[in-house]
Amino acid sequence: MAKLSVGKGKLSMADVEKQVGRKRKKVLIVTWYDKGYNYGQTLQAYAMQKALHMLGVDAETLTFHSDIRDDNTWKTFITHQLQDPKASLWKKLSFEAFIHTHMHVTKPCNNAEELKRLVQYEAYDCLICGSDQIWNPLAYSELLLLGIDTKIPKIGYACSTLGVIDEEKYAYGFERMEPWWNQFQSISMRERSGRDIVSKYCDVPVTTNIDPTLLLSPKIWNSFKHQSIMHKKPYIFCYFLGEYRNYQEYIEYMKKKYQVNQVIMIHSSIVEANRDYNNVEHAGPVEWLNLIGNATAVLTDSFHGVIFSVVYQKEFYIVSRKVPIVEWHPRKGHYPYSNPDRISGLLSMLELEGRKVESIADIESCGEIHWNRVKKNWKKARRKSLMWLKQQLDCQ
Repeated sequence: MAKLSVGKGKLSMADVEKQVGRKRKKVLIVTWYDKGYNYGQTLQAYAMQKALHMLGVDAETLTFHSDIRDDNTWKTFITHQLQDPKASLWKKLSFEAFIHTHMHVTKPCNNAEELKRLVQYEAYDCLICGSDQIWNPLAYSELLLLGIDTKIPKIGYACSTLGVIDEEKYAYGFERMEPWWNQFQSISMRERSGRDIVSKYCDVPVTTNIDPTLLLSPKIWNSFKHQSIMHKKPYIFCYFLGEYRNYQEYIEYMKKKYQVNQVIMIHSSIVEANRDYNNVEHAGPVEWLNLIGNATAVLTDSFHGVIFSVVYQKEFYIVSRKVPIVEWHPRKGHYPYSNPDRISGLLSMLELEGRKVESIADIESCGEIHWNRVKKNWKKARRKSLMWLKQQLDCQ
């Protein structure tokens, strides 16, 4: 429980008595947290829960079996199992250990009816969706929309849709989600593009808020930094969710720029191993944080790769993700995850647009990062988002 202080400029005795006697609210969070063992996904789910605890709320995250099929995740799992079953198992256990140690999760729910029974049994005061790309118009689930009829308030926090280029093309998906959106008390989206889209389909106030990982202070994230230092020699850390081969020239240039011989790379769903680099397949969330936190510099195409480079104040360069856009197939389940709006919006908010590079010349021209300015912008956005979240919880 948060400490209560009495004295000048702080809480009065009446305030203390009121807060001590107040029952802590109980909240259920609905988001991805264990699908495909994705670092950003699991850490944003942890951060959402942690932020709510900081606001004096008891929160737990829904465990559910999705009816959304993702062939990329399944193929990745099988491929890694065949290539290195020991590393694949270790990664799985590392994720499960992180979730077991740092999060509160429910027993599994398989459908909306089971969710409704859980909500009634646990007597939640509020239901929260978010964050992550849970409202993708090509791949959504009623569970991710809190698709149950209930009088319990529903809030959307920093939710995300697909970064849609042709909105009309995917209108069918948005129209299917519209009735559930209109049952929400309030909604905030992670990207401005998402805010503009959802605003067209519902009468609920829609705003934008930062990713949950940014709600936590560097002090909290630094508490993980020294728990698992895997590499002691200086290294460049590369984390790509798309193809990296177009950026090998960048990697070699960065080795010379920072006078570092070692390159450490994390496998993604479509990146194959490169024998010239140290490919790490077994890293769990804590190891991944340490790989960023102890790196000399970072090269990435990942949204959360950028966020934690900022958290640990690492020189970083962001490149465009090279992923072929695939069409939705109702049986095969292919759909694009990449949303460039989230990275451009993040860089704009922090005044770091210059870290987006498209050539070696861009890397050469990147100046020093003004961390005081970055921290000021982050603190401002963090205060705004926490205040919004607190107001939604307080007004119930």
